[in-house]
Amino acid sequence: MRSFRTEFDDLFAEGLISAVEIGLGASGEDIQKEWDGDILVSHSLRRAAKLGGHSFWARGPDNAGHYNSMLHETEFFCEQGDYDNYYGRFFLLWYSKTLIDHADNVLSLATLAFEETKVIVKVVFPDYQLFTIVVSSQLYD
Repeated sequence: MRSFRTEFDDLFAEGLISAVEIGLGASGEDIQKEWDGDILVSHSLRRAAKLGGHSFWARGPDNAGHYNSMLHETEFFCEQGDYDNYYGRFFLLWYSKTLIDHADNVLSLATLAFEETKVIVKVVFPDYQLFTIVVSSQLYD
């Protein structure tokens, strides 16, 4: 963000750029869910599981499907699926908190980088799953 602001500083100063849009959420530029590859995410999940007294929960669900999976095709998100057991609720609470914390950090950096420029936030979610009991946010293994 800082390099974008620096590169186009003249356009900001002239008022030609009056707003910036930042995508957040699992369908935006917010966070990549690579459970084993992302050291910070893995550490955060391990820490949360240990604090909750269930260190064996320090993993993402292995039955949540893939990027294009429909909810009913997965054991985790299907009706009466694993999302509604103790581990599922723990994981989804941790996951949503992780997304929110990351969004807070991104927006704090945007506020610093763009100063008085209007910041527009875009959160996208898969609308084909709107009317189900649970909404998958591109959670995949």
